[in-house]
Amino acid sequence: MKYLALEITVLTGLPGSGKSSLARQLFPQYKRINLDTLKTRAREYKEISSALEKKEPIIIDNTNLTMKGRKRYIDIAKAHNVPIRSIYLKCPVEVALERNRSRIGKEHVPDFVIKMYHKKLEPPTESEGFDFCEVIEIDKSDSKK
Repeated sequence: MKYLALEITVLTGLPGSGKSSLARQLFPQYKRINLDTLKTRAREYKEISSALEKKEPIIIDNTNLTMKGRKRYIDIAKAHNVPIRSIYLKCPVEVALERNRSRIGKEHVPDFVIKMYHKKLEPPTESEGFDFCEVIEIDKSDSKK
């Protein structure tokens, strides 16, 4: 993976696909933005703006399932003249469901939600406005990770 000095990286994937693990392991120096933690779009926008002012690279750690949902981040990046890339964790729904079974508390997502998200998922493309799009294929042997 290619790391830029200042960029916004948008993760896309089902709950249980490994987005948060990837963000923590491969992007520890990036400002991690997670809507589940921040709770509101206003707080999210404030955190993104603050990181951009400080010239901190940002990783958006949400499901970001649709083109419409990702557009807000593309618009912010373009407005600040900051490169933006997508990393799509292409994960079979069965793997996401299996990984989810080991989650506890608020991290656990009902199975029907994962299945619904899977149907709603629109894989990201450069035509949306991303400068780079990467795909990480998660296969069935990864279900225990």
